[in-house]
Amino acid sequence: MKNQLFFIAFTLLMLSCSKVEEPTMLFPYQDKIIGEWVQVQKFVLVDEHVTPPKYDWQEIKDGYTLSLFEDGTFNYTKFEECTTGKYAFKGIFPEIELTFDCEIEFYGIKTSTYSEIIMENLTQNNRLQLEHNYGKSLNGCASECFSVFERVK
Repeated sequence: MKNQLFFIAFTLLMLSCSKVEEPTMLFPYQDKIIGEWVQVQKFVLVDEHVTPPKYDWQEIKDGYTLSLFEDGTFNYTKFEECTTGKYAFKGIFPEIELTFDCEIEFYGIKTSTYSEIIMENLTQNNRLQLEHNYGKSLNGCASECFSVFERVK
């Protein structure tokens, strides 16, 4: 009897230790955001000396671009030191993880991986809003928090 209980307990322990593959997360706009986008607005800190700090949307001329290609590569001109790499959709939120071909500097930290949260698809798949600051600063948004992009025709 002891041997049977030991065998059952051992079997349950081994089953609980087996690795379970996580299902691939599908983002509903995954295929729809493939293409070229240009920044047209940004949400920035305008006065940090008031409580709460004041932020505002500003129109942009000649904003940076984000190009997402079907083969999983990108070109993103937000960082001058490096603009190309590979992307993947990650996480619970609609998050796009960009892995650059070289290091970039973000909030004073050198990294080759950078994530953006896709906030929403605004107007018939012609606008895209990205949150730049997600999980990167304990003090809230330090400069440019969000950007609105328009699809390049």
